[in-house]
Amino acid sequence: TDCRPGFYQGDHGQTSCSKCDSGKSSVDGSSSCRDCGQGMYFVDREHKDCHTCGVGMFQPMATAPDECTSCAAGFYQQSEGQAACKSCPAGQYQSQLNQTGCIICDDGYSSGAQASVCGICDPGSVPNLHRSKCLRCPAGRWSSAPIMPCEKCPSGNVTDTLTAAGATTCTKCEQGKYSAKSTIRCKDCAAGTYSAVKGLSEATDCINCGQGRYVVLAGSDTSDGCIACEPGSVVKDSAGSVVSAGGVSCTPCVAGRYSSQSHKSCTACGPGSITDTLTAAGAATCTECEQGKYSAKSTIRCKDCAAG
Repeated sequence: TDCRPGFYQGDHGQTSCSKCDSGKSSVDGSSSCRDCGQGMYFVDREHKDCHTCGVGMFQPMATAPDECTSCAAGFYQQSEGQAACKSCPAGQYQSQLNQTGCIICDDGYSSGAQASVCGICDPGSVPNLHRSKCLRCPAGRWSSAPIMPCEKCPSGNVTDTLTAAGATTCTKCEQGKYSAKSTIRCKDCAAGTYSAVKGLSEATDCINCGQGRYVVLAGSDTSDGCIACEPGSVVKDSAGSVVSAGGVSCTPCVAGRYSSQSHKSCTACGPGSITDTLTAAGAATCTECEQGKYSAKSTIRCKDCAAG
C-alpha cells in the first residue's frame, strides 16, 4: 500500500510508513520527504501536503506557512517556487499585485526602480533612452510637450529660457528686432534701419531707411518710421557723417551753406550769391544776386550798386 501524503517509507519489506518530520512533506507513495521551505506553502499542514508558490507570488521563510504572498506593486515574479519577487527596473512599472512582469513607461513618462506608476516629465524635459529619468532640453533646444523631442530653435528665434536648459517655446523675434542665436535676447534694429518682418537673424538683415530719410530710435518696425529730411538739412549717421541712406539724424546746414538734396553735403554759398535763409540755418538754395546788385556774404541780402 502506498504511503499517504505526509508519510514515507524508504526501505523494502516494511509494514508501516513513517511520518515526515516537521517542515517536510510528501505526496502519495513517497520514499522520502522533501523540505517545505522558501518558495513553498502548506495546503494541509496536518497531512504535510506542501505545494510550490505560483508565479507572481513568493515565500521567504525557511519553514513554510499556510500561504504564499503576492508580489507587491512595483515588483514581479515570472517563476514558480521563489523566495522573493523581483523589482521592476527603472523605466518600467507595475501597478497591480501578483504579476509576472512589468510595463514600459509610455512616451513622455519615466520611472525609477520598483515603480508602481510612471511620472510625466515636466514641460521642457523629455525621457532618456531607457525612460529611467527626465532630461531637460539643453540651452538652444526646446520641447512643448514631454512626448515631443527636444528640437533646435533656429536663429531669428529665442527660447523662453535663453541660456538655461528646459525651454518650452521657440518664438520669432518681433518686427524691428533680430537674434543670431536662440540663447540671446532679440536686439533692436539699429537707429537708421527698420524691419517689417519677424524672425531676422542678423543686424544686416535690418533695412536702411531710404535715400534722404532717417529714424532716430532703434527698433523701428516699419518704413513709415523713416522720416524725410527736408532740403536745407542733411542726413547723418551715428558718427556724424553725411550718408545717402540709413541716417539717424537730420541736421540743418549752418548759415551761409545750403543743400538742395538732404542726402548730399552742405555746400558753401559764395560771395555774390545769397541763401534763402540768409543768417538762419537750413538753407536749401544759393541764388546769384541779380544784375545791378551785389552781396559780399551769402547771409546778407543783395544790395543795389551805387549810382555812377
